[in-house]
Amino acid sequence: MTKRDFFIKKGSIQILFEIWKHLSKRRKIQLLIFSILNLLSSFSESFSIAMTLPLISVLIDPNQMWRIIWIQKLFSAFGISEPSQLIAPITVIFIIASLLSTFIKLFILRTNNFFAASIGNDISCLTYSKILNQTYEQQIEMNSSEAISAATNYADATREAIYGSLNFLSYSSFVLTIEITLFIFNWKVALASILVFGISYFLVSYKSKLKILKNGKIIAIYGKERVKSIQEGLGSIRDVLLGSKQKIFIDKYSNIDLIYRRKAASNKFITFSPRYIIENVGFIFLAIIAYKLAGRENGTNNTLAILGTFAVAAQKLLPSMQQCYNSIGTIRSNKSSVEKLLSILNKKSNSYNLESIQPFDLKSQIKFSNISFKYNNSTNLILNKINIEIKKGDRVGIIGSTGSGKSTFTDILMGLLKPISGEIIVDGVNLYNQNDPLQIFKWRLAISHVPQNIYLSDSSFAENIAFGIPLNKIDFLRVENAANRARIDNFIRGTSNKFMTKVGENGIKLSGGERQRIGIARALYHNSKVIVFDEATSALDDKTESEVISSLNQLDKDLTIIIIAHRLSTLKVCNRVLKFEGSIIEELI
Repeated sequence: MTKRDFFIKKGSIQILFEIWKHLSKRRKIQLLIFSILNLLSSFSESFSIAMTLPLISVLIDPNQMWRIIWIQKLFSAFGISEPSQLIAPITVIFIIASLLSTFIKLFILRTNNFFAASIGNDISCLTYSKILNQTYEQQIEMNSSEAISAATNYADATREAIYGSLNFLSYSSFVLTIEITLFIFNWKVALASILVFGISYFLVSYKSKLKILKNGKIIAIYGKERVKSIQEGLGSIRDVLLGSKQKIFIDKYSNIDLIYRRKAASNKFITFSPRYIIENVGFIFLAIIAYKLAGRENGTNNTLAILGTFAVAAQKLLPSMQQCYNSIGTIRSNKSSVEKLLSILNKKSNSYNLESIQPFDLKSQIKFSNISFKYNNSTNLILNKINIEIKKGDRVGIIGSTGSGKSTFTDILMGLLKPISGEIIVDGVNLYNQNDPLQIFKWRLAISHVPQNIYLSDSSFAENIAFGIPLNKIDFLRVENAANRARIDNFIRGTSNKFMTKVGENGIKLSGGERQRIGIARALYHNSKVIVFDEATSALDDKTESEVISSLNQLDKDLTIIIIAHRLSTLKVCNRVLKFEGSIIEELI
């Protein structure tokens, strides 16, 4: 990538403004309050520095301080009449100012971290929500490792960028108020410090900018590749173990992880290394100030007081400037990851409130009227002007060669894919009526899907049957009833903890037939009106398949069941069989 490629992309400030657009109103208000707190903290820091000069002056020569008329009047009101009596109260004021400044800085630091963590949580959840609310067609086009990285790695990088911007806000205000304070004491020295330190950091920042951005891009890419590598190893664990391929997968992950961590380490080094250079510049600068003041100022005492004040200011100024530089480096380092996350956040997704809608109550029939469909990246029609009616209670079998459109048909039936033309009418209601966009979501709630490889979480039988329902809200009577109707209750009751027995990750402790029955029980628990079995028995042996089919035959007659299968024998419970071939449908029975 050339230098020009970096500059034609959005700048860091634009990226931060885009993040701002995605923050909630509450977070925006909190950020404004936080900015005000930063200013107050900066003023307290300046006050503690401003108190350094009178403290040093009174310690060196109390009489010189006493000659200032307003100081005489101020302290006389508190019963102080001698110059030597100034030492104690001015020391106390200095200590209080220093403690107050430290307390406020610690409070700001804590607020910085927790506020950034809260925003990070918001961003991560918003990203996950955006991913889950994409259309099904967008979902199947999205790489799973990209989605996982977006909600984890990219969200963490965004939190780091936000934390960097908050830190920059804090420390840049410190730098500004400290410099203003120094201007009041000696504008020439203050101006010189701005030029020396400002130019030093600008040169370092300019030299490191492109390197940090390039490393950040690599970090974003390899962060996703790390996730992908682990997914590949765990997803094919049987083949890995059978072929003793552990070392191959470990070596692949190691190479990816090493590049990721080295680039991250490089950015850390670039971000923090200038501190040592600038500190040395600061010592040299103070030595030059001392030399100049010793030669030009009137009186050694005054020179020492001013030099001491500037030394204290430098002690606070240099770390603050370094933190500003660190913050800029952090933002730049995470810029590529933030861009990837924003590309997801900026996508359109469902914005309806679906929590209160009720499932569609199928009473009569489902009608496909001139339905045609093709995928976004294809020119070929998968389905072409399909017309078919499915009555409530029908057992419809679907067969056809691979790629004939069987699964696409059921995805359209379930409301997951939107046809490019035609209408889906259920009980006289058009599911894609623009005047009532919630109809399609109501229809989805009425359907359950039992795939060949049903997903089971590493939790109890009850939680898997009532999938998606929090444990404290599960209706256990419904769970038991659903298990009974799916002919899996006797097996569950024979386990150690019955319905609270863990099934293992993805049901690894269960047979294929047991997993399919849990899938059926899950559909029955949710009172689904339509159940779609997508080649759900194709991986089962004949005996187990026969048992599962027998379970289907005993389900309620008002349930509408769609079964995709390769063998006609699987469809013996069906009263209708549809054959898919070349984007058209032929009814065999």
